[in-house]
Amino acid sequence: MFNLLAHPLCLSAPRLPGASAVSTEHLPLLMLLVDLLRPRTLVEVGTREGVSYCALCQAVDELKLEASCHALGAWESEESPELVTLRAHHDPLYGRFSRLWTGASGEAGPQLAEGSVDLLLLRGAASIEAARREFEAWRHRLSRSAVVLLEGTQVRADRPGTRELWGELATRFPRFELDQGQGLGVLAVGESVPEGLETLLETRGTEATVLKSLLIELGSRLSVARKPQAGHALGRTPEAELRQARADIQRLGEALDLKTAELARKEALVAQLRGSLETISTSMGWRLVNRYWALRESILPPDTLRGHLYQKGKRLLKSAVGRSPGNGAAPEAPAASSQSPEAAPTVDRQAQYARWVELNTPTPADLERMRLEVAGLDYQPLISIVTPVYDVDEVWLRKAIDSVLRQVYPKWQLCLVDDGSKKPHIPPLLREYAEKDPRIKTIRQKNGGISAASNAGLQLAEGEFVALLDHDDELAPEALYQVVRRLNAESDLDLLYSDEDKLDLEGRRETPFFKPDWSPDLLLSMNYICHLTVVRKRLLDEVGGFRSLLDGSQDHDLLLRLTERTQRIAHLPRVLYHWRNLPQSTSVSVAAKPYTIDAARKALEEALERRGREGFVVVDPRGFYAVRYKLRAQPRISIIIPTKDKVELLKQCIDSIRTKSSYPHYELLVVDNNSSEPATFRYLAELSPPHRVLTDKQPFNWAAINNAAAAQATGEYLLFLNNDVQVLTADWLEAMLEHAQRPEVGAVGARLLFPDNTVQHAGVVMGIGGVAGHAFKLHKEGQPSYIHQADVIRNYSAVTGACMMVRRGVFEELGGFDEQLRVAFNDVDLCLRMRERGYLIVYTPYARLYHFESATRGTLHPPEDDMLMRERWARVLRGGDPYYNPHLTLKREDFSLRL
Repeated sequence: MFNLLAHPLCLSAPRLPGASAVSTEHLPLLMLLVDLLRPRTLVEVGTREGVSYCALCQAVDELKLEASCHALGAWESEESPELVTLRAHHDPLYGRFSRLWTGASGEAGPQLAEGSVDLLLLRGAASIEAARREFEAWRHRLSRSAVVLLEGTQVRADRPGTRELWGELATRFPRFELDQGQGLGVLAVGESVPEGLETLLETRGTEATVLKSLLIELGSRLSVARKPQAGHALGRTPEAELRQARADIQRLGEALDLKTAELARKEALVAQLRGSLETISTSMGWRLVNRYWALRESILPPDTLRGHLYQKGKRLLKSAVGRSPGNGAAPEAPAASSQSPEAAPTVDRQAQYARWVELNTPTPADLERMRLEVAGLDYQPLISIVTPVYDVDEVWLRKAIDSVLRQVYPKWQLCLVDDGSKKPHIPPLLREYAEKDPRIKTIRQKNGGISAASNAGLQLAEGEFVALLDHDDELAPEALYQVVRRLNAESDLDLLYSDEDKLDLEGRRETPFFKPDWSPDLLLSMNYICHLTVVRKRLLDEVGGFRSLLDGSQDHDLLLRLTERTQRIAHLPRVLYHWRNLPQSTSVSVAAKPYTIDAARKALEEALERRGREGFVVVDPRGFYAVRYKLRAQPRISIIIPTKDKVELLKQCIDSIRTKSSYPHYELLVVDNNSSEPATFRYLAELSPPHRVLTDKQPFNWAAINNAAAAQATGEYLLFLNNDVQVLTADWLEAMLEHAQRPEVGAVGARLLFPDNTVQHAGVVMGIGGVAGHAFKLHKEGQPSYIHQADVIRNYSAVTGACMMVRRGVFEELGGFDEQLRVAFNDVDLCLRMRERGYLIVYTPYARLYHFESATRGTLHPPEDDMLMRERWARVLRGGDPYYNPHLTLKREDFSLRL
């Protein structure tokens, strides 16, 4: 069934222009379609009030799509009252990527290249002839996976043309119609149906009726919320009514999903039981059991003293040997079996990426559209590209320079610095290009190394910004265009970086790195920013450019110094830079240039010194680093362990803490939540000071249990720990405390493993599984992870409460865990609230524990916790996890691609 709740954008309240009486029933579907299609070019024809068009633009804006939007209106002039009202609303919000056109549609037609339009909305036409003409006029501009929307498919009176056109086209193309109100038809008219749209178009019967009812109900509530009502004077504002409507629909959709799944399970169970019953009823065993029951009834009749004594004895025996459901392991999202899980299926990453490249590489039409859009950008800074050159093969140097010449954005300067090359082809080649294009500047100097050559390039640079390009790599044609487009949206940015991939010797693209947004701890673990990097020239001058003593890690050193001066940093989630995979290149392996390791260590050590932090740098031979901070003090850590029976797990957990922990200053607070087994009570009685047993008899509520225990803890730091874990590394507490002591850090999480040595937790990613899921779950310990991301200290949006350390002051500042989230996601919610306050969440792989997940409480995951998270954090889920990447899948935990 189509899951409307997986697309929280359609639950958002549209920011509508000032029209007083408009139809809004179709707006949630419009916003949903933008979420499903992610269009690059969007056009509405026949715009008047702009309600539909602004909803489309809002969806583009909230999803942060790199899209071009056009409204072709029926306004007679710029002074038209409808257009004036619309502009006052539209231009401040969407003017950077959207344009309103007056007059006939032909005025904007030449601006849009053939095959470039992904989403086209045609509004009601007066006649079938007019509707056909409009549709055919746009056919050649539609992309291979284009979707056409017809607004007015249920209008019969004054403008029936769209309704009649829908009748013709609905038999030719895959379709979906919102057939209430004015009607909105969806047609997949391209050669291929966009992946995200397939499920919607396949919706039929009762499922389609329910989905349409949900969309219409939500849209109708939007309309109601815009009209003054008497009830508002009693405290129910339009915004409150809208929030309530969204909550009602969310709960209804969730309940429907649960009922559908429950019905399917029960039907399958009924069929299975019928078969089993038939087999049993004809078996010899069944006939013997029937004879036993008949004999027992004759000997021990239920209404006699003998019968009562028999039943009482049976109950006592069952109570003595039975096992009641046990304790609350920390919530997980999504929950997993306590058994050793099956290995994750292998993903062919190169095949995935080849498909991704096919789907996401800009077409010639896309590039032409970008060139046309450049003219409309208000801010067009000069970007100087600095490229040191030394003894590179001619073929690679030409490809690097040609990639700059192919840039869509024309306002660049290329600064080529020959660092005393010995190969004779280089000086004449540089002169050739300098003579060909006046934007190319060249100088030759005595060989001084890459930093000296780069600094010479900076002296040539005249631009407001500087981009860095190695002499054998390539820029994507749209690279500078995307940079400048972002600068038009955020003109105060100082540093921008993009995703990247590699080129083999035949030019095939491979090994992409889809990066997170600004992640300060990840930069200390590796130079993840790397390429493409664009920096404000003034800031480069302030930090003194590159340092020759750190050649080999000069870029990493520069970025460390730059990010100490500015936090105005933006990540462009696009592959705009292609490394060349040459044997002598660090794009292949750091082993190609071993001196880079020593340079990186020195750069990191000096960064610690500048920042006033004591610590040391550990080098991993795989090419990354670990900054280990010195503990400033020896504070007490209160380790809080909720439990219920399953004493063998609790004993294993506590024994591992006592025998393996090298850090001595801790107290154990074991919280007994309704245990009933005598063995549990005997074990708890053995715990002695400073360790304590707290009794909590309230019904199971993980958040409330831990909040109550935290209030009784004496430690400066709180470590929330499941009873179903086992410590593996002696310095696990130090590894977590070294980060928790940092004032900018809110919570620290550990690396948790299943008993079969696959990863259970290496950080939490928002959106996986609907709300949140564990990074690298089921990844085999010891195997390479995606760009080493499971193996380095880095930032995430959240970490699991199964092993989470928090500074007491931060925990109290936020009021602890939210007790509305009884079982699931209370840990994630706490971390997200920390992020709102500006705190970092840190994952460290150097604290390692086994986690026998949910072994004592089971796989609890109440739907009400799920729904509350979806509603509370809809903005986060809609915008995407900043420590993940929009091109990575939300269907798996392995950082494979979203296709």
